[in-house]
Amino acid sequence: MSNNKKRDDDEWVDLKLGNGKWTHHKPGDHDSGDDGFGEGKKVVLTFDDGPAPVGALKDILKTLRHDDIKAEFFVIGSEVEENPQKTKMIVREGHDIQNHSWSHVNLATASEEQVRLELSQTQDAIADATGVTATKVRPPFGAGGFEGNIDPELAAVAAELDLDIVTWDIDSRDTLVPQGPGPEKYSDIENQFLQQPDKTEYDILLHVNEGTAAELPAFIAQLSEWGFTFGEPEIS
Repeated sequence: MSNNKKRDDDEWVDLKLGNGKWTHHKPGDHDSGDDGFGEGKKVVLTFDDGPAPVGALKDILKTLRHDDIKAEFFVIGSEVEENPQKTKMIVREGHDIQNHSWSHVNLATASEEQVRLELSQTQDAIADATGVTATKVRPPFGAGGFEGNIDPELAAVAAELDLDIVTWDIDSRDTLVPQGPGPEKYSDIENQFLQQPDKTEYDILLHVNEGTAAELPAFIAQLSEWGFTFGEPEIS
C-alpha cells in the first residue's frame, strides 16, 4: 500500500504523506537533533487486513498486551467470517475493531451497490463475531477516503451505515519488502512525522502480517525513543 515514488537510495524522492499531500526530500536527510521530536505527542497504532494470518495476529496482540497499548484493527469481513473466534480476541483484549471492507477491493472505483455490499456484509460479520457495531471504515489503499478526494458513493454508503471514513497520518510501509516496520524504514517514517510538525496525535498505519508481528516490539521501542507516548483510538 505504498505511495512513495523511490529511485536510487542517493536520489531525492517524492513522498505522499498520510494526509494525502506530497513532499520532496532525500531519504535519511534529517537533523540528528530531531531524536526527541515526539516529545509531548501521541501515536495511535492501527492495523489493517486482519484477522488473518492468525499467527501474526496472536503475536501482535501479545506485544500490545506486554506494552499495555490499545490499538485499532480494521478487519476484512471475509476473514472475520472464516475466523470468528480469532476476531473476538481483538475485542477481548480491549482493542477497537472497525470496517476495512469485505474483500479488500478499491471502493473508489466500485459501484455504489458494490460498496454497500462490501461494507454492510462486513458490519454484519463483525457484529456476529464480536457483538460490536463498527463505527469507522478505512477504505483499502485509502482510496476515496482522503480529505479533498472523498468518493461520493463511498460517502453515501458510509452515511447510511453510520460509519466515519478515516485514513491515516503515518504509513509504516510495512507491506514493502522486507515486510514489517523494520529499521530500514525508520528514516522514511521519521520524515513523515517531521513533515507534519503541527500535529499532536498521529494514526500510524500497520498491517496484520508476519513481518509486522516480528518487528513490532522494536518499532514500539523506537517510537518511545523518539519521545512519543501511546494514545487510544478515538471513539466516533
